[in-house]
Amino acid sequence: MSAHWALPILVVSCFTIQGTVTATPDYRDALSKALLFFDGQRSGNLTSAAIKTRTTWRGDSGLTDGKAQKVDLVGGYYDGAGNVKYGLPLAFSLTLLSWAAVDYQQQLAAVSGQLTAARDAIRWGTDYLLKAHSGANELWVQVGDGPSDDLCWQRPEDMTTDRTAYRVNATLPGSDVAGETAAAMAAASLVFAKVDPAYSSLLLNRSQQLFAFADTYRGVYSDSIPIARRNYPSWTGYEDELAWAAAWLHRATGSSQYVDYLVAQDEQLQGSSQSSTEFSWDDKFAGAQVLMAKVLLQGSSGGGASNLSSAAQMVVEGYRAMADAFACAYMPDNSLHSIYVTPGGLVYVRSRNSQYASSAAFLLLLYSDYLASANQTLSCDGTKYTPPDMVAFAQSQVDYLLGVNPLNASYMVGFGQSYPQKLRHRAASIVSFNADSTPVTCEGGKSEWLMSADPNPNAHTGAIVGGPDADDAFSDDRLLAAFNEPSLFTNAAAVGALARLVAGALPPGPSPPPAPPSPPIPPSPPPAPPPPPRPPQPPPPPPSPPSPPPSPPPPASQVTITCIISGGWVADGKEVAQWGCMLSNTGALYPVTGISLLCSAFQPQQYWNIDPLACALPDWARNLGPGGSASFGFIQEKAVTPQFSVLGYFSNAPPSPSPDGGSSPPLSSSPPPPSPQLSPPPPPSPPSPTSSPRPPPPTSSPPQPPPPLPSPSPPLPATTTPPASPSPSSSLSVEHSLLYEWPPDAAAFNITITNPSTSTAVAVTISVTLLVDDPPITSVWGLASAGSSGISDLGRMKIVSLYRVAANLLPMLPGETAQVGYIKSGQPGNVSIAEVVWLEQSPPPPSPPTKRPPPPPPTKRPPPPRPPRPPPPRPPRPPPRPPPPKPPRPPPPRPPKPPPRPPPRPPLRPPPRPPHGRPPALPHALPQELLPPKQCSL
Repeated sequence: MSAHWALPILVVSCFTIQGTVTATPDYRDALSKALLFFDGQRSGNLTSAAIKTRTTWRGDSGLTDGKAQKVDLVGGYYDGAGNVKYGLPLAFSLTLLSWAAVDYQQQLAAVSGQLTAARDAIRWGTDYLLKAHSGANELWVQVGDGPSDDLCWQRPEDMTTDRTAYRVNATLPGSDVAGETAAAMAAASLVFAKVDPAYSSLLLNRSQQLFAFADTYRGVYSDSIPIARRNYPSWTGYEDELAWAAAWLHRATGSSQYVDYLVAQDEQLQGSSQSSTEFSWDDKFAGAQVLMAKVLLQGSSGGGASNLSSAAQMVVEGYRAMADAFACAYMPDNSLHSIYVTPGGLVYVRSRNSQYASSAAFLLLLYSDYLASANQTLSCDGTKYTPPDMVAFAQSQVDYLLGVNPLNASYMVGFGQSYPQKLRHRAASIVSFNADSTPVTCEGGKSEWLMSADPNPNAHTGAIVGGPDADDAFSDDRLLAAFNEPSLFTNAAAVGALARLVAGALPPGPSPPPAPPSPPIPPSPPPAPPPPPRPPQPPPPPPSPPSPPPSPPPPASQVTITCIISGGWVADGKEVAQWGCMLSNTGALYPVTGISLLCSAFQPQQYWNIDPLACALPDWARNLGPGGSASFGFIQEKAVTPQFSVLGYFSNAPPSPSPDGGSSPPLSSSPPPPSPQLSPPPPPSPPSPTSSPRPPPPTSSPPQPPPPLPSPSPPLPATTTPPASPSPSSSLSVEHSLLYEWPPDAAAFNITITNPSTSTAVAVTISVTLLVDDPPITSVWGLASAGSSGISDLGRMKIVSLYRVAANLLPMLPGETAQVGYIKSGQPGNVSIAEVVWLEQSPPPPSPPTKRPPPPPPTKRPPPPRPPRPPPPRPPRPPPRPPPPKPPRPPPPRPPKPPPRPPPRPPLRPPPRPPHGRPPALPHALPQELLPPKQCSL
C-alpha cells in the first residue's frame, strides 16, 4: 500500500506512453469527442431510431426494458461501465448538458455539428425520462440491479442479467430523484424552446408535475428502493434536489413562485446556509446556489431580482454567499481554500476524482461569467479574484485532464497521443456485436475480455476515466475501476467546461450568449433612458450612384413600437397584466433590418416572441418589409410598467424625416376594450393600414370584409385553387394532424392553415372544441408562419376553457402558411374556422421589392450593456476556515445536513475525504478493485 503512494513511478510504468501532449489542448476536438461518448452509452433501438448514432461498434439493446412491469422503458443511457440504467445520475447528467447548451449555445454552434450533437444527446435522455414519468405521482428510476450486473461481464447486446425496473410513487417516495428529474426537464425545456416549442412545452409541464410530486411526497429514494443503495445511495438527502429543481423552474418559467418557495422552505432546505465543497450527482447545493446568485447578479435579466421582497432578498443573498464559499474553497492562495490539490495541480476530492474536477471547473466558469456580466469580482476573506482569474483556474483543471500533467497523458480516450487503452467498460472491452454476434456469457466475458492484458477492441472515444490518485499516479488497468471507469456525469460537466473554453479566456457575457459573429454593425445610440441624441453620422450617399451599405436611421424613426394592456387578472394576490406590443415599419417604400430594442422595468412572468434576458427579438421579427409589422407579448405585475424604445435598425431610406415617423410613443396603462387579442384590436370600421394589427401596403380604397361566418363548422377540406375574389373560409387549406405522441397519455396536435390566394391577405380566427367528457387540453402554442411572401407573426392560442381553445391569427399574406398547436390526451379536438376577413391588396410600388428581405446573417445583436447593480448588503460570513495543515491530519467531519443520515458507504467505495486538508492515508483494508497492481511490466 505505501509503495503505491510513495512510488508513483511504478504506476507510471504501467501506463502506455505514446508521446507527449501539447501545453495548449485543442478544446474543439476535445468537445466533439466528449459529446461522442454519449452515443456509445445509448440503450435502446439504435438502428432505426430517429436520432442516429455515430458509434459503429454498438447495436440495439434493452429492447424489453419495462415489459415485465407493463411500461415502456426502452431507451436512455447506461451509466458507466455497466448495463444498468440509474435515474438519479442520468437526470443530473442531462441537467448539466442542458445548462451547457443554454448558456454556451454560441460556443457549441461554433464547432461544426456540436450544437446538434448536444441537443441529440439531451433529447435521447429526455425522451426516456418522459417514458419513465408514467403518471403524475409515478417515476421509474432504475432498470436492472447493480449486484447481478457486477457479477457479469457482457455486452449490452447480449444481456442475460435481471432487468427488473424500480419506481417511486406516493407510497414509496423519492423526492431526490424526482426533484433531479424535474430539474433536468426544466433545463431541457430551455434548450428546445425555440427549435421545438411543442416538445419544450411538454418538458416544462412534466417538470412542474414532478416537482409537485417530489415536494408533496417527501422521502429519500434509496430508502424506498433498498437495492439503489448499492451504487447510487442519496447520502445528502433530498433537500438539495428540491432547491435545485426550484431554481431551474424559476429560470425556465420566470415565475416568482419558485423564489417564494425557496424563501418559505429555507429553514428546512438550508440552501442559503449549507456550504458545499463538491458539485456532484449526490450534492447539487452548489449548482442551485450559483443559479440563484445569477438572479441577484443580473437583476431583472436574471429572473427579477429587482422585484424581490426583503425576505426573498435576504435568502437569495445567502445563496450567493454560499456560491462564493464554494468558489473560494477551490480558488488557490486564500484563507478559505479547503480543497486538496495534487502535486501536479489537480483538485482532489476523493477517488474517481475526474468527476469532481470537471464539475467544479464547469461551475466556476459559469459563475465567473455571471460575475463578469455584473462587473463584479469574487472576494474570499479579503483576497479578490477577477472573472479571468476564475477562468484561468478552471482552465488549468480541464488542461490537466487533457494531458497537461506530470504523466503527459490525457485521461480522455482518443484525445492526444497518450490516453488509456484498457477502459473499464463492458461494451468497449468486448469485440463489437456488429463484428461478431456470437453471444458472450457472463463468465466467458470475464475470462476472455475483462482479464485480458490487451487494449480494448473498441475505442470508446471521448470517455473520461476516473483519473489519477492524490499523488498524480495512475494505472491503465481494466480491473481498477477507480482509475479507469467512465461516467455520464463526468463527461456532461466536461462538455460544459470545454464549450466555454472554446470562446477563449474572456467571459462571453450574460446568458444566453449572442449568435455567431456577423459583419460589423454601425454604431447605435448608447442605451440610457431617455435616449441621448445620436452621435453625428456621415452624410448619406447621393441617390444616383448604386446603393451603399445601409446607414443608420434618420432622426425621425421609421420603426415605431406601441404597447397596450390586452387583459388582466389577479394571481397569488397580485394584479397581473397581459401586454401586447406591435413593431411597425411605417415606411411604405423601404425595408428595415437588424431592429434592436432597449427595455426597462421589463420583468415578465411569461413572454413570447422576445428574449427578456437580452431584450432581443427573434430573427424573423428584426427584419420588416415596407409597411410590415411584428408583435410580441408578455405577462407581468400590473404595478410595474415596462418601457420599450427602438435602439437602432438599418434602412436605405433617405435621411429626410418621414411624415409618419417619430420616436416610439409612451406606453399606455389603461386597458383597451375587452379582446382576446394580444395586438391592438381594430375599430368597428373596416380595417385600414393604420388600424390593422399588421397593415398591408396602402390601398386606394378601404377593403370591405365579407359578413362574419356563422357558428364554428367542421374541419375544412384542403384546396389549392386561389380565390378570384374575397371568398368564404372554404377556400382556405386547413390540415389537422398528429405531431408527436408520448405514451401513454399525451399527444401534440398541429394545425396548419394556408392562404392559397396569390393576391389577397386574410385574417383568420380558429378554434378547437372538445366533447365535455374528453380529456382537457393542457398546453397550447403558436408558431411563426413562413410563406412565399416572407415571414410574419402569429397570435398565440389561448385556453378559453378546459374544453375550447382559440387563436386569433394576424393577417396572413398571400401564400403564407400558419401553424398553431396544442397538447392533450385522448382523441384530437374538432377544428373549425370561426371567422375570416379577406384584406384587399393593391399592386406593390414599382421601385422597391414587395417581398420581405432575406434575414441578415443569423446573429442577434448583443444587448446594450446594463449599468452594474450596486452589490446588496451581504449576510455576515462565517468565520474563515484555517488553512490546510501541512502534516496529513484528518480535519473535523463536515456536519450532516438535516435530517442526519449516518449509514456507512458501500464496500466498493472508499470513505469520503474530509472537506479540507491533505487526504488521510488509505485504510489498511482497501477494496480489491482499488488495490494497485502487484506486478508491472517495466
